[in-house]
Amino acid sequence: MIIPPGSNFVYKHTLGDPANINHAIEYYLHVGHGMDFATPDQKLQLFAQMTDEPAFDQLRAKEQLGYVVWSGVRPAAVTMGLSVLIQSERDPEYLETRINSFLLKVNTALESMSNKDFEGHKRSLINARLEKL
Repeated sequence: MIIPPGSNFVYKHTLGDPANINHAIEYYLHVGHGMDFATPDQKLQLFAQMTDEPAFDQLRAKEQLGYVVWSGVRPAAVTMGLSVLIQSERDPEYLETRINSFLLKVNTALESMSNKDFEGHKRSLINARLEKL
């Protein structure tokens, strides 16, 4: 299946137990495919590292959207992207608006980030990957 750039797909599934008030959203941003993973993977890993703690802090701690809040790289067989996952009593449409708001804040923060801070994030990722070796 080929998904055109800029597409937005929603899959809704109703649980069998009407007493279960939980909802979930996985907000997935596709960034790469095929065998050319090297450069996109490094950039994605860096972005995920830079947004992991802020995502948890904003969406879980400050906004208290749900007990489960996770963000990170989501690789698949031939694709990869960034995923933000929230399990909550709030409906997915609302959760999507909060994720969008968070990503806009991230964009602003990245645009105003100093070169020194950016280089620090890069060095941190390099060190983390070297530790795995």
